[in-house]
Amino acid sequence: MNRMLIAARFLPLCVGAGCASFATVRSAEVMPGLAFTTQASLAGRPGDDAAWFFTLDCTQNCDRPIASGDVAIAYGVGASADVPFTIGAGLNGTFPYLEGYAQLGQGKIPFGIGARAGIPTGWAMHELYGRVDIPLSASARVLWNPGVVYLTGNSSNGENPGSLTAITQGVGVQFGAGSFTFTPSTALVWARAEHTSYGEQVGPSSHVFGTAAISIGFSAASLPRGRLPRPR
Repeated sequence: MNRMLIAARFLPLCVGAGCASFATVRSAEVMPGLAFTTQASLAGRPGDDAAWFFTLDCTQNCDRPIASGDVAIAYGVGASADVPFTIGAGLNGTFPYLEGYAQLGQGKIPFGIGARAGIPTGWAMHELYGRVDIPLSASARVLWNPGVVYLTGNSSNGENPGSLTAITQGVGVQFGAGSFTFTPSTALVWARAEHTSYGEQVGPSSHVFGTAAISIGFSAASLPRGRLPRPR
């Protein structure tokens, strides 16, 4: 089956004011060239105040699971750089963003830091995160991605400003190498949210919940990770 069709099956349609993935788990190792990643996720009930940001026309009893997707394209500069890095852009639910990542460790356990800058469209979702890889074999590795998410903005009529801050701990296992990867993951999220609706303050309140996700990645790199051509 065509790989793009497989990816499409894992990308849910976002219904509501702004569904979003709270945690996106990625490898710490930079692959050179273009790369495309798509993710489908489901978050547990985040509490009424946090769910308000992601549910259309909801004023109360908003607390419900949140299904979302994340699509990203990036360009990586690898071994030729002192610090391998990627730059890219994507769409987290209905929130567009620009992204940059730097791989700070290139040894047996790669690691690095990155950031997403949300593009304001009334609301903007930003993120600062770390990535750590723990290799299990030539084609499998454990991924740990801690992060901090900040969502802020206002409704189009200017009457509903609000903000949400979340601390995430994402863990996944990546299978595959080189041009195709498959990554199931989970995350534990602590979120604090507050907003004002037509002059009435709601929150702040805090809630802990979990998420589950599956992501598929395609890379222009042709060599499996960790393997270099042998000299003749």
